[in-house]
Amino acid sequence: MELYYKIRYFFWLKKQMKKNKTIFLLGTPVHENIGDAAIAYAELKYLKNILPKDNNIIEVDQNHMIKYLAVLKKVIRSDTRLILHGGGNMGDEWIKEEEERRKVIKAFANNKMIIFPQTIHYQDKENLLESAKFYAKFKNLTIVAREKKSFEILKKHYKNEIILTPDIVLSLKSYNYINDIEKRKGCLLCYRNDNEAAMPAQTKRVIENILRKKEIKYSYTDMISQNQILAEVRKSVIVNKLKEFAGAQLVITDRLHGMVFCYLTNTPCIVFSNYNHKVLGTYEWIKDVNYIKPGDVEIIEQQIPEMLSLKEHRMIHVINEECYKEIEMRIVHNGEKIKNI
Repeated sequence: MELYYKIRYFFWLKKQMKKNKTIFLLGTPVHENIGDAAIAYAELKYLKNILPKDNNIIEVDQNHMIKYLAVLKKVIRSDTRLILHGGGNMGDEWIKEEEERRKVIKAFANNKMIIFPQTIHYQDKENLLESAKFYAKFKNLTIVAREKKSFEILKKHYKNEIILTPDIVLSLKSYNYINDIEKRKGCLLCYRNDNEAAMPAQTKRVIENILRKKEIKYSYTDMISQNQILAEVRKSVIVNKLKEFAGAQLVITDRLHGMVFCYLTNTPCIVFSNYNHKVLGTYEWIKDVNYIKPGDVEIIEQQIPEMLSLKEHRMIHVINEECYKEIEMRIVHNGEKIKNI
């Protein structure tokens, strides 16, 4: 039965590649993380925006990418452009994702490849140096960092072409689901509960005590779905979460895409860091908006009422197409830019 599906997938890919010029987006997630799903959604939107209408984009999720790698190798030509899914999994924390990415890069060593905006974080320097040695073998590989710290690490240790852009989810248009500030209700608490969590339980208790003391209603949410987020439900899951954030007067979070969803929905947000540099590094891209601020437990009792009292949220368009031009310029034919956005 497995052979049957491989053969069917092979002929489906061959048919798709006959249509027009083809670009592959490889390794998109199907797991429950809504932030990762938003990255995949934004990657596809971005590619559709910059590519000519007659280009064909084939998405291969992380399960199919490994399961059908031999099939992909038979179909993908050496002149086919490959995009590898971005995010925050370049390092020694999320080993499975790192190993799978390396398998694909090794399999398509002669293709032009771009790893979309990533955070790199290695806890063991030996692992970092080993990683740099591996990636150095692939001269056609460009790695995109999504904050300055990752950019500096990559520039220092990696011999590949390294560029810097914001997280790709910030390229999405803003969502004004609730224009009337008066319709927003309460405070939404959105915390990590995984390997990247760094926010002390005591800090969370302090926040809850302040909210109760000031008689501010609060509720909990998460950036994790109850089910796998397959491509066909991806948009609806993301939109529902954006609407939830848009309904709050204030969000307090330690999640990168919790903060990004607040930016997209014009929602006041106090954001705390996770265990590495990705949250506050991404904050640097949007620090000029007045409704998102880094959390400080020493002054959080002042920060909460200040953010709740905002009557005007300055929707400054600090992220625009120019921020991603470095990516666009590399998705080319013979060095010629594809298209102006």
